[in-house]
Amino acid sequence: AQNGTADREVTTATLAMRAAAAADPLMPLGWRGLMFFPDATGAMLARDHAEDAVKLREVILTEAISLWASMREERFPAAAARLEARQWRVLANIKGPAGGMPRLMYALNPASPCASPLLAGTWIAEIGDLPRALDALAQSAPETELIDAHIAAFLGAHADRAIEQEVKALVDGNEAQGGGLIVMRLLAALQGRYHRGALPGLTRWVAARASPLLARWRNRERRAAVEARLKALAEGGLLAPILALLADDAGQKADASGLIAAREELARLDATLRAIAGGGPYRAALSARLGQEIAAGVGLLAAAATLILTALG
Repeated sequence: AQNGTADREVTTATLAMRAAAAADPLMPLGWRGLMFFPDATGAMLARDHAEDAVKLREVILTEAISLWASMREERFPAAAARLEARQWRVLANIKGPAGGMPRLMYALNPASPCASPLLAGTWIAEIGDLPRALDALAQSAPETELIDAHIAAFLGAHADRAIEQEVKALVDGNEAQGGGLIVMRLLAALQGRYHRGALPGLTRWVAARASPLLARWRNRERRAAVEARLKALAEGGLLAPILALLADDAGQKADASGLIAAREELARLDATLRAIAGGGPYRAALSARLGQEIAAGVGLLAAAATLILTALG
């Protein structure tokens, strides 16, 4: 009540929870009319109820479960509850598409299927089933963005070390700067780890969004060759070769070096042309002066020759 920075409703709910817990040792955690025991949190999160979701988020972010357990030491070890509540709050506070309350829901319900609207009618309870489902989605709806909040959270909760970095990159939210490489790396990791066969829907989906990556190539011939290679790979159904083609750092550096060299050569030629254009009047005057001197020299030579011939008779 003395915390002036806290939301009034949250403060009131906290005081009411403490009062109820003190009055009735057998009562479950009560939060603004929502009553449940902590071990039912996963099931509560899985319910599709907007009002309950708001209240559960408050419970998680305030670590109310830890506070409630501290008043039930004989039934709920406070230390374990405090650690659990802190872990839940960390998951709920993850920013980006792979975090938030959906991430916590999948973490607490490991057998729960992915609830993404994009996968409606498809039961995906294991990460190994996801690549084929995404391939079918890419073929049936090629304009759809394949990774929504639920799919990202499902991946984050089920990811192993093979794709952990790609999921973290999703959380960072740098897809615009990556030009599509973040999702491409994630999809390639999923295929490499869980589906060895071809996924032509995904490869065509990736190829259709590769324009920003193709634009990085400045050499026209090289860019045209990369684009032709991309079209061929898109029909093969394997994402790893496409990723290697579009994320070719060595090739990009060589292309950039070639561009720098071409610009330097163009600047040198421009400087030469400017020097020629600016030095024209000077060279014209010099030529005129040399012409006059040569003419005068020829005249003097002719006069000397005449004098010599006269002297010799």
